[in-house]
Amino acid sequence: MAELVQAQGVGDLALAFEALKRKLAAKGYFDEDRKLELERDPRRVAVITSKSGAAIRDFLRIAATRGTGAEIRIYPTLVQGDRAPAQIAAALDLVDGEGWAEVAVLIRGGGSLEDLWAYNTEEVADAIFRARLPVITGVGHEPDVTIADFVADRRAATPSHAAQELWPRRETLAQKVDSLDLGLNRAYAGWLSAKAKDFEHLRKALVWLSPRRRVERMEDRLSALMSRLDGAGLDRYFGCAERAVRLAERLGRAFGPHRLDGLEAAVDGLAHRLDKAGQRLPEGLGQRLTVLETALRGLDPEGPLTRGYALVRVTGTGEFLRDPRRVTEGAALDITVRDGKVGAVVTSARHKDE
Repeated sequence: MAELVQAQGVGDLALAFEALKRKLAAKGYFDEDRKLELERDPRRVAVITSKSGAAIRDFLRIAATRGTGAEIRIYPTLVQGDRAPAQIAAALDLVDGEGWAEVAVLIRGGGSLEDLWAYNTEEVADAIFRARLPVITGVGHEPDVTIADFVADRRAATPSHAAQELWPRRETLAQKVDSLDLGLNRAYAGWLSAKAKDFEHLRKALVWLSPRRRVERMEDRLSALMSRLDGAGLDRYFGCAERAVRLAERLGRAFGPHRLDGLEAAVDGLAHRLDKAGQRLPEGLGQRLTVLETALRGLDPEGPLTRGYALVRVTGTGEFLRDPRRVTEGAALDITVRDGKVGAVVTSARHKDE
């Protein structure tokens, strides 16, 4: 009578592996939504493995050539045998409790199913499941798959592959830095161009609104008005003279030679008076022009500079300083005098009412 029937080539360990796999899967140990995101290029890494095996040497060799540099702490444990599961679980609990590492790594070299059995135990699976930091496994060779691989947040095929999963190639990082640098330079150039346009618009607006520009516009308007006034005065003068000549001719035809002589004398008198009036008109206009020029010079903001006064602006804003309460101690000032500018720093500010 047969007491046990099993598939050919499947031993007790394989059956125990499948039984534990089904049990943990039912408890949600393998669910993807509970797994943590693995930090890329971590700075602090805890490695749980044998301190003398080939696995740690391969891991460290790869780590030394990748990433931007990291601190690696090794937590030595047995990786096979009856005591190995308890040591691996205790080391992982220690790493998790310290809170120092960003990721925990479980690695060992290849071997038979029996050699790797420590990573197929419920004790190690529980420790990985309750860990609060990401756990990556790199146990055995690529075909080897353990219970720990299913529970871990990331599975690597070998210890070397685990290091490759943690740290990117330095050539890749260099290319990324170059791309970021190029993008930054383009963004900076665009920002500078936009600021230059804004500055030019503000400069033109400031020039148009400046007191100097306002005085120049008033001078231009005054010049145009003076030209029109001169033209109007001359037109009036010559118009009156022409009218007087026409009147003399009409009078001569109307009253004869004797009366014409008298009228001619009267016309000469009128012409003389008109000539005097024409001479006084430009003189009056000249006096008015002098008054206007004096008023314009009084509006020139830089006019008082020639008499020893100064214009004070707040550095940065360009605002004229009229009230000492508008500045604080340490503020920078630009002082314009007749022959140049002087920089100053406020050491005290006091209002006249204080």
